[in-house]
Amino acid sequence: MLERQMRQDTSIDFTLVDVIRNQYIPNLCKSTRINNHDNNFINSTTTTKKKKKKLQRIPIIFVCKMYTYGFGNVGKGIVEGFHECEKRLHMNLLQKCILQLARNNESYIQLRDVFARTLAVYTTCGYILGIGDRHLDNYLVDQTTGQIIGIDFGAAFGYGLGLGVPEMMPLRYTRQFQHLMDPLDSPFLFKTDVTHTLRALQKNKENLLNVMNVFIKEPSLDWVEMAQRNFKDSNAEFLMRTNASTDDGDEENSGSANNPDIAWYPKHKVEIAKMKLNGYKSSYVMVEEIQSTTHYKAHHYQVMKRIINGELSNVHSKRLKYPDQCETVEDQVECLIDHAMDDSILSITWQGWSSWV
Repeated sequence: MLERQMRQDTSIDFTLVDVIRNQYIPNLCKSTRINNHDNNFINSTTTTKKKKKKLQRIPIIFVCKMYTYGFGNVGKGIVEGFHECEKRLHMNLLQKCILQLARNNESYIQLRDVFARTLAVYTTCGYILGIGDRHLDNYLVDQTTGQIIGIDFGAAFGYGLGLGVPEMMPLRYTRQFQHLMDPLDSPFLFKTDVTHTLRALQKNKENLLNVMNVFIKEPSLDWVEMAQRNFKDSNAEFLMRTNASTDDGDEENSGSANNPDIAWYPKHKVEIAKMKLNGYKSSYVMVEEIQSTTHYKAHHYQVMKRIINGELSNVHSKRLKYPDQCETVEDQVECLIDHAMDDSILSITWQGWSSWV
């Protein structure tokens, strides 16, 4: 509904998933005939009503178990299969789509620059707030300015990490984004913009945390329900003791915040945001955040930790060499981007997230 309203009010009339439909399929038709294998790949990349109905027939618990079973089998075969999926899409589809919006070369550079900068700002703010479920349908693009606009913030404050198939990447920085500024060094430019944004947020962290504290005093109904649901299978008792030892006693509690069986959850969520603003690397923060989810007592918990920390990566993980709390913002961003680009995580991500795009 929100997406429809935004499309009526502005010049926004396509999402990033439209890049697949408008760029990949026509190019494929020109170069080769679409066989069953190509058609299956297109259907797996885009969402259709028929596909949704088919998935609904499979009990979700079996699907989740299939993914979590794969956590312990992350290796060359899975990652190589992931790379094969990536190769079926040209790495510059998004760049070509922006080029089609431009009237001339100068306007193309302007549109691309605005897209890249707003992507960096939106991504950084989303990381601090723990906004997940960043599949391609949740990005809108303004055709007149190139500005990127996110929608659907229901999976905020690390909600995605607690899903049956957990989102173990801190943000979306997949192949199309990585080649957006080609032939320039896209990752370097993205890191620069993210660094400036994160530094500005950290300078004003007290204001941000004061606003977030409202969620502790008046937690949302979703958080109340989640606190009750996760209490048994998470590390709630330890988090309750930790919260009790750090409370200064001056906080005025109201509503559900008086109940320690509920208050532990919003307090931990705000503490996670505080750690991000205090310079802790993303992998360390995510491992800490698992404590408030049902994955904490699951059989795959230890494997999840190793995957998040980069211990099972096929290439040497940069985030392994940094301390838990980074000394500079640049180091924190380096760990963040390394975490987001980890193929061992992207290769076992929920299919609907389209991590190969």
